[in-house]
Formats: sequence, C-alpha cells, structure tokens
Amino acid sequence: MKALVFVEPGKMEIREVSRPVCERGGLLVKVETCGFCGSDLRTYRYGHSRVTPPWIIGHEIAGVVAELGEGVVGFLPGERVAVAPPVYCGTCYYCRQSVFYLCQNSPPAWGSLF
Repeated sequence: MKALVFVEPGKMEIREVSRPVCERGGLLVKVETCGFCGSDLRTYRYGHSRVTPPWIIGHEIAGVVAELGEGVVGFLPGERVAVAPPVYCGTCYYCRQSVFYLCQNSPPAWGSLF
C-alpha cells in the first residue's frame, strides 16, 4: 500500500509500505481519503519532537472497514468510517477533566502555525 511519509523537515515521499496488522480490539481501515491538517503542515515544515522519521503523515481519514480485530463489536467489514484522532497527553489537568481540546501538553496550538 502507498503512504505519504515524512522524511525530514521540508521533505515527504510517497512510499510503498507494509499492510498494518489488525490488533485485538482494533479496526483496520482501508483509507480512501486523508486530510492534511495544521499539525501535519507544522511537522512537514519544522519537524516535531514526537515524530521520528520515517513517519506516515495523515491522521484525519475516511475509508472502509477492511478487518475487525478480535472482540470488536459495533462495526462491520465494508462499513464506511471517518477517523479524526485528537492529539493530547491524557495526564494534564484538562485531560483529566475530559476537556481534551485544552490539553496543556499537546503539540503547539492551531494559531502557532503561521
């Protein structure tokens, strides 16, 4: 399968990569479209302390469920899904209050890109 891979600041490549393994409790999604958000652009331009190249870029996706991991209920193979995982630490005051969008330790905030 093909993926957009961050190689270094200012450089990305489309590469052939291995098909991921569907883990217990997980879904394997065949990506049909992928957004390129502000944090992806920031990583492309400047790198990121949590990103060690080579790194597949793009975490806001839409596609089709290709495989269900053991124990998964509520999804069916072939079902269309959208995924937009948030990036937060899970341990700061706001994360512990379930106010994840105010995370004190997430990557730099939206306005810091430009």
